[in-house]
Amino acid sequence: MTSGQFEGEVLHHVAARFESVFIPLAGLTEPGLLLATIAAGLGTQDVGGLTLADRQLLLVLDNMEHLLDAAPDVGRLLEDVPGLTVLVTSRSPLRIHGESLHVVRPLRSDAAMELFAERSRHAGAPEPETSMAAAICDRLDQLPLAIELAAARTRQLSAPTLLALLDESPQVLVGPLDLPERHRTLRDTIAWSYRLLAAAEREMLHAVAVFAGGWTLPAAAAVGGVDSAVDLHIRLVDASLIVRDDDRYTMLDTIRAFARDDVDLEPARARHAAYFENLVAEARIGAQGRDQRMWLGRLREEHDNLRAAMRWLLDHRETDRFAAVFVFWHWLIEGRFFECRRWAVEALAVGEMTDSSRAGVLAMHGIAVAGTDPMEALRLTGESVRLAAGDVEPAARATAFMAQGNVAVWLAQHELAMHAFDEAESVLRQLGWASSWAGVRAGKAYVLLMTGEAARAERQLADMVARLRLDGGDWDLALALNYQGHALLRLGDAAAAQRVVREAIPLWDRLDATFTMMYALTFLAVAAAEADPHRSALLTGAASVLVDQFGPAMIGDAARDAGEAASRVITRLGRATFDDLIAQGRSLSRAEVVDLAIGATPRSG
Repeated sequence: MTSGQFEGEVLHHVAARFESVFIPLAGLTEPGLLLATIAAGLGTQDVGGLTLADRQLLLVLDNMEHLLDAAPDVGRLLEDVPGLTVLVTSRSPLRIHGESLHVVRPLRSDAAMELFAERSRHAGAPEPETSMAAAICDRLDQLPLAIELAAARTRQLSAPTLLALLDESPQVLVGPLDLPERHRTLRDTIAWSYRLLAAAEREMLHAVAVFAGGWTLPAAAAVGGVDSAVDLHIRLVDASLIVRDDDRYTMLDTIRAFARDDVDLEPARARHAAYFENLVAEARIGAQGRDQRMWLGRLREEHDNLRAAMRWLLDHRETDRFAAVFVFWHWLIEGRFFECRRWAVEALAVGEMTDSSRAGVLAMHGIAVAGTDPMEALRLTGESVRLAAGDVEPAARATAFMAQGNVAVWLAQHELAMHAFDEAESVLRQLGWASSWAGVRAGKAYVLLMTGEAARAERQLADMVARLRLDGGDWDLALALNYQGHALLRLGDAAAAQRVVREAIPLWDRLDATFTMMYALTFLAVAAAEADPHRSALLTGAASVLVDQFGPAMIGDAARDAGEAASRVITRLGRATFDDLIAQGRSLSRAEVVDLAIGATPRSG
């Protein structure tokens, strides 16, 4: 059996290769008449006495999803007639013994573009530019029927006009009159499956259409306002309206547009925002210990949904609830500085916000601009701290001082940094936030390192690393290892420094912490400059790709050390060799960069 929204192409290709009988079922509405319809197609009065002698016959039953009550009849027919093979196209499985399911997926991008070009030529239209064809196929989810309908329109519309109209009105896709009615428009095709759903299944389809990207079963239950979404999702998957991907579910954009059309989704959107507000609240606590990587991974996986929730909250001027979703460090761990800055500016412009929320948003804004405008970052975090001195929630006060401390470190204002970290630490002890407290302790040790107390800083960081190995999160451990490596290098032990920071690399990689990986790569390039200038140059090249994305990896004394190390490497290798190695480092894949950093045998890809 084939299953999917657009299985006709597969059906005709297969049927053409075998002795076959094709029986269309779209017009049959009575399951009890299926066998009679098959008998008529085979030219006999009763399939009960059908024999094929030594022949092999392929019986093609096209569009059976609305006749599932007759599925047992197909099973008995297969048992009674040796030599018979049945190919069924249906958007739902028959669930009979011996059934083999083949799900028809959307086309690959190159195949979709080839189909679009071929059908455009048949329509008498000039072949569109590759980029335009790719954009149209992407907009149509690489679906064969949708592409064929779009290509038919290229006789009347230019490709750019067609693409613009697809965004405004999918109804522009109207096929020839000799097509079955359910295939004349893309909407008709989806509506065919939709009409077969029960009321509860339709309501769930509309509800999950508010998700941006994928979703989980608990999220679907919350947004759909039901106790359990399991059975409803089984039915929607069977109907080929949603797709399961491990423990998450997705839907094609074309189906999402259908499910969002002409229906009031505000209640579902409100429940969606509430669900993800609660998820961030759980993550804020859960990420304080050994489950840190899992929680950060969940937030990264739900990034598009967090965006959608924040957009709904801002549009409804729910600014304090917006701040509850927005003010968390995962944005910065993932290096999403531009986006963080944009959200903060928009939220602060709304104006209606408690001091606790405003202090948190200002703190996030300050950290986000620190790499490009450090003085503005100092002003923003200073304003955050000023608000935090008033009657605000402890979490807001801790966030404000942590942000100010990190910006002060960036600007080498060490006295201010130590004061801010001290203030943050006292609040975090009360809150019991182990992870945030570990980050502040690491920051204080780094201030000691930058003010000439490398030995003291290294002792504190070594003690932190030992504690974090027992019950800390990956981010906290990687940060402490990074800073400990800096201290060891200042103490003159380049080999130990590299060994420590190499341990942090896989942790950054698993966290997808690209921004902090940039610092580690740059540091390793400095540490390797004397013993292995070739590797140092490669690491510098690999780090430069991230520098282009995020800005300078080092400032102050650290930037001076990096510059001096690069000069020494150039002197030893020569400018031409150095430039070649930089180019090689820039061309490495992420997996190859990780292997280079930890000293392993390089992988491909």
